[in-house]
Amino acid sequence: MFAKKPLILAALAAGLMASGMAMASDLSGVMNSAAVYGNISGISNSGGNSAGGIGVKGSFMTNQGWMLSADYHHDFDTLIESPYQTTGGGMTGINVKAGYLFPFSQNFRVGPYLAYQYSRFGTNFNAGQVQNASLHFTNNAIGGGLEAGYGMGPLVFTGDVAYLAGVSATDTLSGNGSTTSVTSTSGSSNVVQVGLQADYQISGPWYALAGFKYDDYTNGGANLNLLQGNVGLGYSF
Repeated sequence: MFAKKPLILAALAAGLMASGMAMASDLSGVMNSAAVYGNISGISNSGGNSAGGIGVKGSFMTNQGWMLSADYHHDFDTLIESPYQTTGGGMTGINVKAGYLFPFSQNFRVGPYLAYQYSRFGTNFNAGQVQNASLHFTNNAIGGGLEAGYGMGPLVFTGDVAYLAGVSATDTLSGNGSTTSVTSTSGSSNVVQVGLQADYQISGPWYALAGFKYDDYTNGGANLNLLQGNVGLGYSF
């Protein structure tokens, strides 16, 4: 009987340690994952429109805290208001981040990152004798920001804020069999980004996510506010 007690205590201790390690690894699980999501995007000013879309994203973080993430999404209709009869369009966004998250506790990390964003807004329209025309605006921006993550058992919160400077932009107008394209640095927009996301472990490596993103595009006196809400399913590895 007495000989079994150390074995029982050792088993209990091992179980508690394993539980603690699982709690501590919740944040790293979200930071080492891939996910798919559906979203609703909309421009909140300039008479913009809203549209639904889908996206995929993934992230990787080393034990030391170095992290890399990428996010791609596409909206299936135009978000830009047009004075003409619109016939469709869409918006495509790609965001890549690389940085380092400092560990302030087992489940709390904060750190800086560098970022690149590609955005392509498009609208198709008919204007008088010009039929099946399209206008696309592409913006490239590079900058940096700050990201934080906090885990509470099966629930993990992440957030980030960033400023990206516009480096190039391309305006492309197509219609009546011809295409005109102009690329410039002065036409590019600077972008302020804010993002929040909550992840909840469903079972094992599977988790549900819900997030919100805000991008503020500014070029001179022109301003465009892009809002996006998303829900999805992720897998930790």
